[in-house]
Amino acid sequence: MPISPVVARQLSLASLVVLVAMIFIGGEQPGAGALFVPPWDKVVHVLVYGSIGVLTGLAFPRLSLVGVLLAVAAIGGCDELHQAFLPGREAGFPDLLADVVGAIAFLPILVLLRRNIYATYSYISGR
Repeated sequence: MPISPVVARQLSLASLVVLVAMIFIGGEQPGAGALFVPPWDKVVHVLVYGSIGVLTGLAFPRLSLVGVLLAVAAIGGCDELHQAFLPGREAGFPDLLADVVGAIAFLPILVLLRRNIYATYSYISGR
């Protein structure tokens, strides 16, 4: 059963808010910086921020792909800035770079999802 664009936007926005809140709130917890050891921490950054990019692009379908990348970079930058003030955490450019790489790597998934959601809905609803 196809999903309507309205439902896709609502679910994506809710998921995006939860995911970003988990990053910022969970990142403040003791031991959060030691959850993933290098180089696996960069893999996690790629996966999480790639997902943030997809959710951002679905929650805001009129946002261009460059806008999605800028939004992910801004969220990643805020996360790194936030970590700079947390005991036991370390902010760094390599993490931000992994965030942006994740967003870029997941752009084809976003493009396919946008195309399928809108093409399917248009076909079924006759719009």
